[in-house]
Amino acid sequence: MSEKLALTYVEIDIPFCALSYGVAPCTASIPATGADKCYNSKVTCQDRANFSETFVTLRFAKAAAYLPTDIDAIPSIVAVEFSPGTIKPGESLGERSTLTVTFKDGLHPDTGPGYDKYRAERDYDPVAQGTYWGKFRARQPYLRGLKMRLIQGYLGQSLADMETRHFFAESYTGPTMAGTFMIEAKDIFKQLDGDRAMAPEMSNGFLLADIDNNDMAFTLSPAGIGNAEYETSGYLAIGGKEIVSFTRSGDAVTITGRARFNTEAQAHKAQDRVQTVLYIFGEDVSNILKMLWEDYAGVSEDYIPIDEWLTETEGFLGTVYTAVIAEPTPVRKLSDELIEQAALCVWWDDLTALVRLTVLRAISTDAALFDEHNRRKDTALSVREQPEKRLSQVWTYYAQINPLKALDDLDNYRSTAVTIDGEAETNHGSSAIKVVLSR
Repeated sequence: MSEKLALTYVEIDIPFCALSYGVAPCTASIPATGADKCYNSKVTCQDRANFSETFVTLRFAKAAAYLPTDIDAIPSIVAVEFSPGTIKPGESLGERSTLTVTFKDGLHPDTGPGYDKYRAERDYDPVAQGTYWGKFRARQPYLRGLKMRLIQGYLGQSLADMETRHFFAESYTGPTMAGTFMIEAKDIFKQLDGDRAMAPEMSNGFLLADIDNNDMAFTLSPAGIGNAEYETSGYLAIGGKEIVSFTRSGDAVTITGRARFNTEAQAHKAQDRVQTVLYIFGEDVSNILKMLWEDYAGVSEDYIPIDEWLTETEGFLGTVYTAVIAEPTPVRKLSDELIEQAALCVWWDDLTALVRLTVLRAISTDAALFDEHNRRKDTALSVREQPEKRLSQVWTYYAQINPLKALDDLDNYRSTAVTIDGEAETNHGSSAIKVVLSR
């Protein structure tokens, strides 16, 4: 039997303006908006208000003499490194999967979809001026979040039949003096990190004037901030000291209740910050995660099979959750808290481009087994003891009193629940305690 010939492709979806330079609704013109025509990319656009975003797929291949001619691709891939993510059931979202692709730089005629629409009108030869990745970096500097796909298969397969893994561009390096360009991509959960996704978002309004501990109205400043950033009703944290319920019209705020959620009514000074409070009441954990990811991290609903999630949590969890989040908190942290407290396993399925969710529970008696019939040849199951993960007691602090205080302030919880596995402690001869702080 002849050896199969492996193929490797990488695709990147880049934003590209669907309009033509100077043709309505595009208002760009030479020399009014620029000395030359744009390259239909965001950074070169001369009329950003009318940028009409579409996406064009650029495809690259790992160079090989046997590359099929019916799959259009630039053979510039030097190396592909794929590090799969790790899941941490009942603990957190785990570690991110990573794709690193190194490309060889070179010359390119700048023709085809996604390249220079006005090449024939330029006063230079693109093959003789600049390199492929040099031009790419100049025209597409905003790579973060762009869809990338690693496609692997064998000669004779169609592109659709090959294995495709989905990622999102994170950063790039190059082009280097050695003539290489590298792009690193991550899975969807990178969008949840604290450097880019907080819930609630930071509010920029503040008190225009002092208020006493019994005042029932105030005005937001700067002017116009009310309609720009605040809901018409809900809860606000003033000066990080008191939470109030409110209604709003423009910048005028009417307080409908002082000292909410066990905070104290008190006087506040002009310039004290007014922060929106995220209040979650009696929600299924699936709906909470969906809300956090879509509304605060910008994760597309296309990646969240919410009906599948709800079937799982309603069938095997049956618990709803309430929380008062009074300060901007990383969405990743909130997600990890929910995964731990609801005993979930959540992971990015890079083959289907969907986030999967399972409630941890006893293994079904008809669960699939790994044996010689479904295990890859010449591989073996590796088993490693993890004594550091052993638990015999779980102490859960819950019913947080004042949501403006630190989560690790143990005096700020009304109740605790302790679960003890006495038999495990007897067998191991010691306790293994886990403390859970539940907002």
